[in-house]
Amino acid sequence: VGIMLEAYREFPDTHAILKTIAWHYLEIGDTANARKYFEDFLKKVPDDASAQEELDRLKNLTNQ
Repeated sequence: VGIMLEAYREFPDTHAILKTIAWHYLEIGDTANARKYFEDFLKKVPDDASAQEELDRLKNLTNQ
């Protein structure tokens, strides 16, 4: 993740990096960070349906 965050600092217009970080956190079971990075990504790319669906799913998990 550190390398991906460094890449995003270097190339801040490459928003897909945020989505990649979110998926990484999701894969390792860190849902809090996954949610944060999906939210950050969607602020930049609000019409990404797959990211929005995953964020909605994560929100539903934490509300149960």
